[in-house]
Amino acid sequence: MRIPSNISFLRDLGIFRIWPGGIQARLYLLIALVMLPMALLLGWTNYQHYRSLRRIELQTEVEAAKDVADVFATFVQGIQQQLITVGQAILTFSPYTPAKATKLLTDAASKLEVVRDLSMLSPDGTVLASSLPSLIRTNLAFHPYFKEIHGGRTWILSDLYSSNDPHQASTFAIAMGVRNENGSLLCVIVAELGVENLQGLKLIPARTGSGKMEIFDRQGTLVHANPDSSLTWEQRAQRRADDALLRRVLQTRQEQVGLLTGNGEEDQWIAARVPIAGLDWVVGAARPERIAFQPLRKLLIQESLLAGGMILGAFLLASVLARSISAPIQRLEEDAQTLGEGRIIARDDLGAPAEVNRLRLRVTDMATALIQAKTTAEDANRTKTEFMANMSHELRTPMTVIMGSVEYLQHIETETTKRELLGFVYDAGQRLLAIIDDLLDFSRIEAGRLKIVDVEFDLAECVRSAVEMFAKRAEEKGLRLTWAVHPLLPSRIKGDPHRLGQVLVNLVGNAVKFTEHGEVSVRVKKHADHLLFVVRDTGIGIAASHVDLIFQPFTQVDGSMTRRYEGTGLGLAICKDLVEMMGGTIQVTSREGQESVFSFSLPLRPATGKASGD
Repeated sequence: MRIPSNISFLRDLGIFRIWPGGIQARLYLLIALVMLPMALLLGWTNYQHYRSLRRIELQTEVEAAKDVADVFATFVQGIQQQLITVGQAILTFSPYTPAKATKLLTDAASKLEVVRDLSMLSPDGTVLASSLPSLIRTNLAFHPYFKEIHGGRTWILSDLYSSNDPHQASTFAIAMGVRNENGSLLCVIVAELGVENLQGLKLIPARTGSGKMEIFDRQGTLVHANPDSSLTWEQRAQRRADDALLRRVLQTRQEQVGLLTGNGEEDQWIAARVPIAGLDWVVGAARPERIAFQPLRKLLIQESLLAGGMILGAFLLASVLARSISAPIQRLEEDAQTLGEGRIIARDDLGAPAEVNRLRLRVTDMATALIQAKTTAEDANRTKTEFMANMSHELRTPMTVIMGSVEYLQHIETETTKRELLGFVYDAGQRLLAIIDDLLDFSRIEAGRLKIVDVEFDLAECVRSAVEMFAKRAEEKGLRLTWAVHPLLPSRIKGDPHRLGQVLVNLVGNAVKFTEHGEVSVRVKKHADHLLFVVRDTGIGIAASHVDLIFQPFTQVDGSMTRRYEGTGLGLAICKDLVEMMGGTIQVTSREGQESVFSFSLPLRPATGKASGD
């Protein structure tokens, strides 16, 4: 299946329906998208920092348990060395007597304050000698530790077992087998210790922060706790069932760390359980989770608040920046509506970004140009409407003359009257032909189809023929019509005589048309490297406010003058276009009610030789 190359299919799927439409909403969404990775990064960093500190706290419990394990192992090894010394001494007895053995055990027990009693057992488990006389002849073969020594172990730290004496605490033993050179068991030396002995020795220092240390035997029975907790035998034995970490250590013989809940306590504890090397016992360290992690939580809250404050501050700053961008654009939107209503706005917006001000400037210029174009179009439309009204009058007048004259000719027989009427028809036809010529020339100019030729011609003859076309009309109005070409100008030049004559005919014709008395003059002279044609009249003149309008097509200074003086309003526009097509310029100066001066210049290009100066 081919995936479309554009994004129209996303629009079809409705992807953009959730995208906000306003620029301010999009800026806020963009800010949120930028802030989101920062927030996630800060949150992830804080979380990882919290986990790192948490691991440190957990490792602290592991180290505390290992320290106690080392201390307890050293304690047991000290007792073991004493048992070895006692065993070696017994082997040296010759002859052996129970009295000597009892004295030796009593002396050794007095040196080992931590033991409850020292005893020597026969290979069948009977107490042969003891620092506690009441144990002599007691059979202890039922104890698991005796069975393990009898089975071949050299020495052993037993599990905790309940004392037969209800007034004594629970007991554990350190037992060592004494063997001859053949490996046969001669006797078993046993040191019994009560849990109260460990408390008295204070092997485990008290912990701060409500922390505690514990020692468990191979079965998971609680042997020792610091601070001391008075527990019954059943409660001590129940600890294994309540302690998941302890059970895993007893199964794997590897240290464990984690959270514990149990023992009838509401708080969670961070706990470590570490096996004692060579003894199979376990040391536990624990602290209340709420106390151990309280500084971490406080730090996490502080860092989160700091991160949140930074994100909030950045978001507020970004929001201010977003508003500083969106507000000028919104003002620009409002100003665009103002421009649409035809009213002008300020070109600069203080506080707006430079790009927005540049856009504002361009929009203002474009809107101003559109307003001007609209005004020009409306003016042109009104002008064309007026032009069509004038044109209908211009066409109707000669046609009325022609039709009336022809109809009258049908009913008269006098030759003189016929000739006079034919003259009227001829003049009206000429007027129609002139109107049609103007329309055709203007259409060809606008379409770019009017061509300028380049031939040699007689300058004076061109001017003369154009001016003398209006000699009779000037004579009828009592005007003095004169023309002159500067004598130093070349007689023949290169250019388009037809278009030059057309310009002169339009200008001279207008001068004669709008002049009621006085004179009309045409002068041609050299100006720099150009020919300067000046047509001056003493006619009605042009108001200064209308001078810039007379060269626009379909335009009359006064629409009513078209009917008074006749004309299409295209003549001067055609003159301007023709002069510019021939490489020249045209201008006018006028004093209303006194005179008008039309002048245009064309490049001077003599046909032969060089032109002389003025």
